[in-house]
Amino acid sequence: MTATRVRDRGTRLALLLAASLLLALPTEAQEEIAPAPPETPIQPAPTHPTVLESYLERPGILLVRRHHPLAPLALQGGGQMRLEAVAAHEPGMQHQRVMGIRIELDAPGLPAEERILYIDMHEIEELVRAIAFIGSATGGEDLAREGDRTEMSISTRDGFELGVARAAGAATAFLGTPRARFAVPRAAFETLRADLNQARERLFSE
Repeated sequence: MTATRVRDRGTRLALLLAASLLLALPTEAQEEIAPAPPETPIQPAPTHPTVLESYLERPGILLVRRHHPLAPLALQGGGQMRLEAVAAHEPGMQHQRVMGIRIELDAPGLPAEERILYIDMHEIEELVRAIAFIGSATGGEDLAREGDRTEMSISTRDGFELGVARAAGAATAFLGTPRARFAVPRAAFETLRADLNQARERLFSE
């Protein structure tokens, strides 16, 4: 047997011995040699469509809440829509406050789960712009185009909806939810836009 073959055989034996020793190590030692990658924490899913409602409904958290009621808006059928500007924060942390609008639709026959809706701050601006466009000349031209039914509407994350529907040559303004729409005079949109602007000003002055 040559010296080279002896060395090769000795090398193989050394490798087998090292592998045997590694397998014989306790589990803790093996984990120290090859630690498992850390698990990625699972983030809890939001419980509500809006940031405001999710913040208000957090359990076990002490919150300071400020409500600024606005004048109610009359709905078809004797109901009304009430708006409140809402600001909430943990005590001593007003700089981290969460703001928005709480809507209550007080109308006969409307299910309890559809009566309360929330609007986040960025959605206030979206609604204000939409109302302005619906009342503009361009919006009127879009609604006047021929069709069996034409509708121009906007909806928020929580399901509040407003718009105008045109059928048989007549246009009807509405607001509410997709399953419960209430007819309102077109002038009610301008009142609502003024209320939304007022709510925004109240919140920013907090």
